[in-house]
Amino acid sequence: MDVWGAWQKSVLIEVDQDQARARRVSIYDLVQALRSDNFSLASGSVFEGRQRFYVRSMARYRDLKEIEEVRVGRNRDVRLREIAHITYNVPERFWFQRINGQPAAAIGIFKESDADIVSLCREIVRTLKEDIEKRPAMAGTTGEVFFNQGQQIEQSIAGIEEAAVWGGIFALLVIFFFLRAVRMTLIVTMAIPLCVLITVAYLYFTGWSLNVLTMMGLMLGIGMVVDDAIVIVENIYRMRNEGKEAKLASMEGAGEVGAWPWSSRR
Repeated sequence: MDVWGAWQKSVLIEVDQDQARARRVSIYDLVQALRSDNFSLASGSVFEGRQRFYVRSMARYRDLKEIEEVRVGRNRDVRLREIAHITYNVPERFWFQRINGQPAAAIGIFKESDADIVSLCREIVRTLKEDIEKRPAMAGTTGEVFFNQGQQIEQSIAGIEEAAVWGGIFALLVIFFFLRAVRMTLIVTMAIPLCVLITVAYLYFTGWSLNVLTMMGLMLGIGMVVDDAIVIVENIYRMRNEGKEAKLASMEGAGEVGAWPWSSRR
């Protein structure tokens, strides 16, 4: 999560150049001393029975006095308070963030790699409207969502669903126009929802997410299913006209197109 526009206090170290030169302390040595004394380092983990505890080395400054007593210089014989003035305050700002002429702060929230974008965005919006704005400490403040990726995904999926419905309807009309047979048209058309149902069930049980990419792939797959179904039905219809039984014509007609094991049966 990133925050922009908030008034955040910082530790300000104003170095007296004359004092630093007199004690032969360079800015580089000063920065290196502060970095080496203020860090947080992961140190591995410790097992106790079936429990695992993560170990982290913490060497953070707790107050300004500790910073003032930091020894700097090549021989570490100069305390930081002797060459610098240290305060904890809001730094000088050279830019401001406003909405409708009023001071504002922006918050950017980013999801983890395994999180669901749509569910996360819904929960954030609900928390913003129902929890944060109703707190007494937040009286007089309002929250606005400027970029909602979850809403964009929902709109994209809704557009794909609408296109799929209209595509199915037009496919039904086109197939019926060329085949001129209600039964064959229904057989080919029923392949569309059946394949969609099987694919969605597979995605659900394998844990895959239904996003824009999978939806687009599903739409392309439906077109291939319709093409294959038309070819198979036409081949079965041809064999039926040759006098073969319905069961045998169905097996051999589909087998010739799909190269199935029973395609060699005559």
